[in-house]
Amino acid sequence: MTSSLTHLINFGVWPLVWCGVVSAILTLCRPKAYDDSVEKLALLTMVSGYMISGLTAFAQIPYEALALPLPDWQPETDLFAAIPPTAEQNSEAVSIWPFAVGTLALVYVAGLTFHGGYLIRGLWQLLKIDRNSLPDQTNGIHAAAGRFSAFASPTGKIIVSQDLKASLSPLDLRMIVAHETSHLKRHDPALFITLAILDCLFWFNPFLRRQTANCRLAAELACDADVLRAAPEMRSVYAKSLVSALKHTAGNALHCVPAAFSKPSKGDYRMRMNEIMRPSGPVSKSLRLRLVAGLSLLLIPVGTLQMAFAQTTAIASGFEMASWPIDGRISSSFGERVHPVSKKPAFHSGIDLAAAKGTPVMSASAGVVTRAEFSLGYGNLVDVDHGNGFVTRYSQLDTIGVDVGEAVSNGQTVGTVGMSGRDATGPHLHFEVLKDGKATDPASYFKS
Repeated sequence: MTSSLTHLINFGVWPLVWCGVVSAILTLCRPKAYDDSVEKLALLTMVSGYMISGLTAFAQIPYEALALPLPDWQPETDLFAAIPPTAEQNSEAVSIWPFAVGTLALVYVAGLTFHGGYLIRGLWQLLKIDRNSLPDQTNGIHAAAGRFSAFASPTGKIIVSQDLKASLSPLDLRMIVAHETSHLKRHDPALFITLAILDCLFWFNPFLRRQTANCRLAAELACDADVLRAAPEMRSVYAKSLVSALKHTAGNALHCVPAAFSKPSKGDYRMRMNEIMRPSGPVSKSLRLRLVAGLSLLLIPVGTLQMAFAQTTAIASGFEMASWPIDGRISSSFGERVHPVSKKPAFHSGIDLAAAKGTPVMSASAGVVTRAEFSLGYGNLVDVDHGNGFVTRYSQLDTIGVDVGEAVSNGQTVGTVGMSGRDATGPHLHFEVLKDGKATDPASYFKS
């Protein structure tokens, strides 16, 4: 499996399917009234799918890709000889998957740029309105020019347009102010900005974007319930004040702030009016707990599947090794280490196996020899191509026992242990596994 296809599955297929599953379960189990805590947890569960994908993809990145280049000499690196591309590597170079992933990446960046511009414009309008608003001590609000709905600002203000303020009766205005005050108490301004950012980042995911809309609706319904809980006899007046605000804004509400009408959806408006006039009652604690527990437990299988996918990528590619090339002591592992000569931190691209000089070195798997020569950093080395972009490298050899183009079987001798490379401190085999020309941890490809 190519790395491009792996990234496509990690960031495209898995999270999208995961969000669809969460959305379907929530649709089937959701009660009549939207519950604020359940909707937020469902959104968090969807976003967690992308977080898990990112972590598993990060775990698959070769360590050397993250390491800063160091000026000191690394003895196991050949600076003077290029590895000739194998037939399998050439076939992968013209694979359609890198092109497809690159095209999708360009489409994502284009969409992100468009939606990012939309978000920045909304935040700029919010900042402009907030900065130009003037305090109204009588009603405890701030008024500003413009055609917008009353909203709770991230700065802690309740801002009402001057035209809307003039069109509302004092009682209607108090109802609107009570609604926005509830938003401030719930810290909804920060929530709505976060939802707007998620809409921007995941503009391509219809399930996640629908869930952000559900979170906005649940927040509005919760504020409606707070207002009516304090004044249950004012249902008709409250509904009338919201309709007046709706007629005034005509869908011009900013999507990045909580407002009397934050989402221009007729279905949402109708639901809110029905809940105001004929409330369905709060969601029972037992049902809320069941939904919360169910959504939380969903994170376990998706995490398990993702980690299993990450760990079995190498095996799925058709490459594994039954035994080590020699029976020796591991004197230096793969990854960051202290250089044995310079005593400075340096990346080690393989595994060193200490053994007596002349010990036979066996091919870890069947393949074709693509390189058998002396190299300054590696000393005498043999490269064996196993297909699917995998190459094993045996270096620091005392003698080379195979020729380029020779087919070798699993366990066949390719040379003997030595210390022929620069800065070698003793007889050992330096063993590498290269995937598409990049060093990976050899230990991850053994059956046991």
